[in-house]
Amino acid sequence: MNNQSPDKYNHFFNSLNDAVFIYSFHRKTFIDVNHTACKLLGYTREELLEFSLEDITSDKYKHTVENSISYIKKKKSDIYISELIDKDK
Repeated sequence: MNNQSPDKYNHFFNSLNDAVFIYSFHRKTFIDVNHTACKLLGYTREELLEFSLEDITSDKYKHTVENSISYIKKKKSDIYISELIDKDK
């Protein structure tokens, strides 16, 4: 891996128009979030890295979080539909 790879990754990751959340099932916190996620939810990157998925999931979908995480652990993927809470709510 050359020295430019992390910079290319960060540029690509933060240039996406979709919000991207990388989540640690073990720690139950986000490992990384891109700029779009921060902009859409109104949180800083540092704030989001302190949250669990449950912390930013609306009450309407909160009951689905654990089942979805369990399914993803078993099957390695899932289509996960949710409603996230922005900082202003």
